[in-house]
Amino acid sequence: MYYLYKKFKITTHVLGFSKGLSYLWYLFLYKVLRNIFVSIAYNMFYQKHKIVIDFIEHLDLSIEELPCTPPIKPNIGNDTIWIFWYQGKEKMPEIVRISIESVKKHSVGYKVFLLDKDNISDFLNLPVMNKLGNGMTYTHFSDYVRLSLLSVYGGVWIDATMFVTENIKEKIDGYDFYTIKNVREKLYCVSEYRWSISFMKCSKGNTFINQACMLFRKYWDLYDSQFEYALLDYILAYLVERKDWQYVLDDVPLNNPRTYKDSLFYMLDKPFDMERYNAIIDATWLHKFSCHKEYLRESEGKETLYGKLLREYN
Repeated sequence: MYYLYKKFKITTHVLGFSKGLSYLWYLFLYKVLRNIFVSIAYNMFYQKHKIVIDFIEHLDLSIEELPCTPPIKPNIGNDTIWIFWYQGKEKMPEIVRISIESVKKHSVGYKVFLLDKDNISDFLNLPVMNKLGNGMTYTHFSDYVRLSLLSVYGGVWIDATMFVTENIKEKIDGYDFYTIKNVREKLYCVSEYRWSISFMKCSKGNTFINQACMLFRKYWDLYDSQFEYALLDYILAYLVERKDWQYVLDDVPLNNPRTYKDSLFYMLDKPFDMERYNAIIDATWLHKFSCHKEYLRESEGKETLYGKLLREYN
């Protein structure tokens, strides 16, 4: 009950009473109806979508631009991979450690920076640190960090749970902006596979990322809590759908069709199947795992994919 009250209070504070109630109503309806009346649920989801996009447009038009934060380490260039795990290496789950080791293995041509709560301030000025753990969750803080790093330094952001199976530079070299992009599908997901914030590459000063970073910073300058979990995705959607940034996505080729669908993630707990594994990595080189569950090393008396990866990356 307290959670519902808190959600109501934050949402109506940010959106206003009327828009806040509408947002919460559409959110409730699509969650209740999504497995029963799909077409109605999608309509409710897009009504919510429109409310958030309208809010971001108002945020964009009504507030002066924030100056860019200067880099603390000006010698860092675009040949950089950024990975962030707040708790640090000592408190890293095995699936995260495996994923990071796979990035290092395939990072030829890049310098990999593994950042955490103890060294992030060596790279960024983060005035929102006092909000972390209060109104700002660790997920939202990670969004703030990824946008700031890409805006200030450029390079490649890779989620700590992203497993890599091919040389990164060979796949993304030559693109000013790159992300995971699949054929657009109608989903209860803001990006609808048009982009993925789990993997983004851009050159320093990229105007698309700079604009997204400025809007995200504006929000946290004004508010102490985030009413919408996917605010970063909504900011990107606003720039693509309401502003003149669609060309940024158009310039990215379709890639990694099995990062999320029929992916390695669904093999982790099952007996290792070499044929299926090869079929997936032949089509896709970026694989999204999750740190929110424990995985089996063996299943049905056989080694699982997780068990195999533990051996290979130990």
